[in-house]
Amino acid sequence: MVADQKQAGSIPLRVIVAVQASDNGIGYGGQLPWPRIADDLAYFKRVTTTNRVSNLVEDTEGEAAVIMGRKTWLSLPLKYRPLPGRLNIVLSRQIKGGDAGEALFSGAYLATDLEEARDWAARQGARVAYVIGGAGVFQEALSHPACDRVYLTRIQRLAPDQSTFSM
Repeated sequence: MVADQKQAGSIPLRVIVAVQASDNGIGYGGQLPWPRIADDLAYFKRVTTTNRVSNLVEDTEGEAAVIMGRKTWLSLPLKYRPLPGRLNIVLSRQIKGGDAGEALFSGAYLATDLEEARDWAARQGARVAYVIGGAGVFQEALSHPACDRVYLTRIQRLAPDQSTFSM
């Protein structure tokens, strides 16, 4: 094996999340609980399109992976599905590749768990996988031994009854 090739599943998981500062809210009614914030979206894109494990590594060939739950995928506006410049992976225990609902996930790889997602991403050349939501996927990633970093943004806006993020 060439020294810089990644073995399947050996890539790190990185959680990237924006939370409402007052209570760690991450979602409300299937959407973000705050209006669009251009600077935060630009930061999200810059981070999640970076396919390197550290700033000391110059080689950024290939695409980084983004891993998300089914509801997060469905909450993305159609014009942004799949997220460009990234390998999109959707976790779902309900919908498998080949199912009738697969058309909803065009442009994304369907995986049943984080290990399958990491294995597939590594085989595609990803050097890192960013977990982008939702709450259950965040919790699973945070307890995974491959999770080595959390990118956390605190938003100073309020919305009632949203899903929350806990560490």
